[in-house]
Amino acid sequence: GIKELRFADCGGFTGDTVADLIRNKPRKIDWIVSFEPDKNNLTTFFKQVFTPGLKLFIYPTGVSDKNGFIGFNSHGSSSKIINDNTSDLISTVTIDTVFAHNPPNFIKMDIEGAEKEAIIGAEKTIKDYHPNMSISLYHKPQDLWELPKLIHSIYPNYEFRIRLHGFGGTELILYCIPR
Repeated sequence: GIKELRFADCGGFTGDTVADLIRNKPRKIDWIVSFEPDKNNLTTFFKQVFTPGLKLFIYPTGVSDKNGFIGFNSHGSSSKIINDNTSDLISTVTIDTVFAHNPPNFIKMDIEGAEKEAIIGAEKTIKDYHPNMSISLYHKPQDLWELPKLIHSIYPNYEFRIRLHGFGGTELILYCIPR
């Protein structure tokens, strides 16, 4: 199991996951890095999770398969990366770039349909360090089979579990636990 949590929160939204983690504190938290490109969500995030002494860094970026810029629609809980020409651009980073020297041992991805690209951008981290992961499967129907298959192709020794969460069981989550 994980003794000191090093948590990568991809899709930080308003800090709800981080706030729950701090409140429930199941183990010692070494650090938390959260990625949230929506500036409106960031304002709430900072207010909700300010905790003295917590090593928390928030990247105001998206997570993808490359470092660069991409179109973005900002709509609060449904903000998402888009691939058409838009005036709203955000920067994106890869997990492999950000965590080249100090990898997370748990990665959460709830990034409104950009999970596949983010997993590709985390390939080296997954292959070399086998972090526990929770990946949202409910944004695109094909994610149900494509994401587990992709993760298995990167590191075949994960045990997969799927659970329903959220109000009315609307959020389908894939848990990847290294054997």
